[in-house]
Amino acid sequence: MTNNFSEQYIRREIGNVMHPTINCSLVELGIVKNIQIKPGRVIITMALPFAVVPDSIKDYLVESLRESIEEVEAVVEIITVAMTKEELKRFFALKKELGKS
Repeated sequence: MTNNFSEQYIRREIGNVMHPTINCSLVELGIVKNIQIKPGRVIITMALPFAVVPDSIKDYLVESLRESIEEVEAVVEIITVAMTKEELKRFFALKKELGKS
């Protein structure tokens, strides 16, 4: 099976997925950490600011990403990890800049 989509396409599509409480996209916030394209698969690594996030929030974010690329004929796998200290620092700085403390 060949991929009829690129990482740029996936990044552009998921770039429209907004955080539910911060007026910013998941990509801009650094929550989307990595995108891998493999034959018949899209693997997105999502870095969450906390190791323990309520399932309802995590599920909402995962499904929002999945829905944004639902027309891609591939298996979409979303892996969740905790943000590193540097990523967390950037996340909170941006959140503060946007007035969402």
